[in-house]
Amino acid sequence: MGIEPLPGSGHFFVRALDCAGVPVSGLSGTWGNLDLDSGEVGSSGTNVRYFDDGDPDQDATETGNDGLFAVYNLSDGVDLDYMVWGSPQDEDHCLRTGDGDLVVDLYNASRCLLLTRRLAAVGDALGIVELRPGPPAECQ
Repeated sequence: MGIEPLPGSGHFFVRALDCAGVPVSGLSGTWGNLDLDSGEVGSSGTNVRYFDDGDPDQDATETGNDGLFAVYNLSDGVDLDYMVWGSPQDEDHCLRTGDGDLVVDLYNASRCLLLTRRLAAVGDALGIVELRPGPPAECQ
């Protein structure tokens, strides 16, 4: 089961890397509208596909050793926040609300929001994105 692009929709192929440029496994993503001040996530989408050579049915639920995934079939002209979730080495890698609270995954409290990036979908176009989750101050 692969990705079936819909005419007029936008797509992003993404590679998640750490501070040293090494692909990151074990990440998941959602997209929608994020209010980072409060940590509220709205209109979350599920058109995310992870790639894993060891899973021929491509039913992976997080990034594999290559850090690759795709966000696909987004409406033309839609601006959205792509949110990357994972279990960091320490809380310094997690994003925080305006009040300083960790932004945690509603479905798995051991996972926090590592990175968010605003993406604008363009119909019938493919974007290539490199994401570097975190990073703490020493990685910037």
